[in-house]
Amino acid sequence: MADRHRDRLIELLGPDFQGIVTSDRWWAYDHLDPEQRQACWSHLQRDFRFHSEGLALQKEFGQAGLALTDRMFNAWHAFGEHQDRERLTLEMKPIQDEFFALLQHAGKKSKRHRLHRRFANNLLKIWPALWTFLTIPALTPTNNAAERALRGPVIHRKLSHGNQSNAGERFTERSLSASVTYRLQHRSLLAYLRDLHTAHQTAGALPAFLLVDRGSAFVSSQLLRACAVLGVKLIHASPRAATTKGKIERFFRTVRDQFLVEIDDGVDLRELFSDNAIGLSHEVSRGLPRQVNNLALASLIAAFTSKKAIVDESAARAAVAEISTE
Repeated sequence: MADRHRDRLIELLGPDFQGIVTSDRWWAYDHLDPEQRQACWSHLQRDFRFHSEGLALQKEFGQAGLALTDRMFNAWHAFGEHQDRERLTLEMKPIQDEFFALLQHAGKKSKRHRLHRRFANNLLKIWPALWTFLTIPALTPTNNAAERALRGPVIHRKLSHGNQSNAGERFTERSLSASVTYRLQHRSLLAYLRDLHTAHQTAGALPAFLLVDRGSAFVSSQLLRACAVLGVKLIHASPRAATTKGKIERFFRTVRDQFLVEIDDGVDLRELFSDNAIGLSHEVSRGLPRQVNNLALASLIAAFTSKKAIVDESAARAAVAEISTE
């Protein structure tokens, strides 16, 4: 299919989707069988309210549609109390009959119906999708839950003006998805992030303490809270006492004196290593400075020996193998 919106929907659902989609009446959903859809009645209610503010027959059509919509919601809310699906079906039957007659009359080709005829005919085309919730127990007649879940990300996008990189997009979509999912499941997002950090960074092993200087990033409330949750003791080094952090200071000096001097000015160091190579190096080294340094140097040598433009995953794996045999 040539249309990009429909292509994105197919990419999301998959070509062999067999489930039920509860959504608005966006035209990109039209390729789905109406039996696989549940059209949102809250959107219908807003549309009927719009027509009820029109003139002549359009106003009558809108008011009649609003009245039927209210009756449908009343029956649905009553079902939430009695939970008798057979009773719900019986109560919906006259509403369905009146609604169908209303749409058929409004869909007739007439100048008096020109302002709402198309709307009525579009509903007739997806008629089964209006009532799927009557036969599928897990469905509701609206997509309000999805709309509420998307409200936060939509506001975030407007306030932040979007992302500037693919990596930023991936981080935003995954973090917002996790936030909404864990809220719906009544689970702790902070506990999930803690477990995620533990599994990815340390393979299950956390340091007993963290020795840092007094830079703004290391005295922030976020770091203090994270360390408290993870059970890591945060220790701040004395001011102007570099020997307190001798190993890391030595590491920085080695990078500065032996590595950076060999890099041409203007070269972005992040472009020398692929994302896979960086991920592998941190996974193997567990973030320990000395091991990261050794792996980075060995990876650069392996990439140079293989005449590669950057350090890719194969060069990093060669470096890991070489260091492991030493």
